[in-house]
Amino acid sequence: MFFLVNFSARARSIGEIFFTIGFCFLALIIYLVYHGYRDAKKRKRDKQIENYAKRKKLRYLPFFGEPLKFKDSFNCFNGMSDLSFINVIEKVDKDKVRIYIGELQWVQPMGPVQISKGNYDCSPSMGMDSSYDKFKNYQNMCVCFDDSFDLPDFDLMRETIGKKAAEVLRLNNTEDIDFDEDKEFSDAWWLSSNMNMVVTELFTREVRKKFMQYVNKNYRIVGRKNMLLIIADKLYEPEDYTKIESDIRSIAKILSSNKKFYDPELKKDYL
Repeated sequence: MFFLVNFSARARSIGEIFFTIGFCFLALIIYLVYHGYRDAKKRKRDKQIENYAKRKKLRYLPFFGEPLKFKDSFNCFNGMSDLSFINVIEKVDKDKVRIYIGELQWVQPMGPVQISKGNYDCSPSMGMDSSYDKFKNYQNMCVCFDDSFDLPDFDLMRETIGKKAAEVLRLNNTEDIDFDEDKEFSDAWWLSSNMNMVVTELFTREVRKKFMQYVNKNYRIVGRKNMLLIIADKLYEPEDYTKIESDIRSIAKILSSNKKFYDPELKKDYL
């Protein structure tokens, strides 16, 4: 009887071992297939963007580092590591305004996420890549360089319930600039800067009014000196890049209406 019980126990133990091995093997197969699919999908998108640039006779840049030269001082890049601007399409106007549309790629290492003040200002992740066993996040970013601008640093994003809650708990690492005379704009947007007084001069009543048309697009709009950028909350198809381009041109036009921060003569001097 003891032999039968012992044999039965050992059989169950061996069966459990084989089950565990089989389960791990199946999980490994699923992992490899899934990430192989994600990598293939990413390579397909890379080629799609490059081919789009060729069709439109535009310059394609696999990497473009200029907008990220001072990334550590930009609050919009808080919490993003291994940051790069990839699959970039360049457009240069006759008046030397340069526009770049591409993918902002950043990494969040696997593991528990540490809650910090900066995390409340991070944009949401939009995709993954299995390379290096790290999560790679992707968002479209559009950058405009116009040497007629001399913009103060500003960071503008939609004011969400999360942002308001974080403000009450004092977890944000930025302070919202509100306009007492413009509750609609103040409730809709989270505007921050390290130059509060100057930024309030940039965002006149007329400028604020025109910015309201973008509040539902979930853009993050950032300005500094001659650079204006939009970080979108999703990845667009290359054929839809014209929508982002149109928006950044319109936003630049709105800001250029404030002549205190826009002087065409600066561009002439530059040329």
